Amino acid sequence: IKTIILAILLNFFALSISNSEIVKQIVVEGNDRVTNEIILMFSEINIGQDIKNSDINKITKNLFESNFFENVSVTLENNIISIFVKEAPLIDKVLISGVKAKKIEKKIREVLKLKPRSSFNKFEFLQGVKSIETSLKSSGYYFANVEPLIETLDNNMINIEYKIDIGKKAKIMDIDSFPSYI
Repeated sequence: IKTIILAILLNFFALSISNSEIVKQIVVEGNDRVTNEIILMFSEINIGQDIKNSDINKITKNLFESNFFENVSVTLENNIISIFVKEAPLIDKVLISGVKAKKIEKKIREVLKLKPRSSFNKFEFLQGVKSIETSLKSSGYYFANVEPLIETLDNNMINIEYKIDIGKKAKIMDIDSFPSYI
C-alpha cells in the first residue's frame, strides 16, 4: 500500500511540474486588420523567451483584453507558439432611431461605450441597452423600450442600431393635487 501511495504521489508531483520551452518561432494566423506586431505586443511574448504551459492562459487573456478579437487560440508545441485569432468586426456606424430630441440623443450617445471605428464587443453591445434605459429613466422615460440590432456589412464590418420606443415621460404630481381619500 505504501508503494502504491508513493507511486501515486510521485505521478501527481511529476504532472504538476510545468514543462517549459524556449520559444524559437511564433506563428500568427487569422489576422487581417491587426498586424502581427500588435498581436505580439499584446501577447507579451518574444522569441527566445522561456515559456511554460501555464503562460499560455496569460497570453490568451492578454489578447482577449485587447478587444480586437472575438476568438483566440494559443498553442505551444515543439518550441513554436501558434496564435490563431478571429478578429472582431469593426463598427462602421452606431445609429439611434426613435428619438427625436437631439438633447436626449446626445445624452444616449455619451453613455454608449461602442463607437464607430472601434472593434465590436458583444458584452458592451448588450450593456449599451442597459445604459440607454438607465439614461432615459433618469430623464423621466420609465417605460422606454430599446431593441438592439446588428447589420452585417462587407469586409468584417457592422452597423449597430438601437431602436428606441421612448414612451411617455412620467410626470411628477404635487401631493396637494391628489384626492383627499388617498
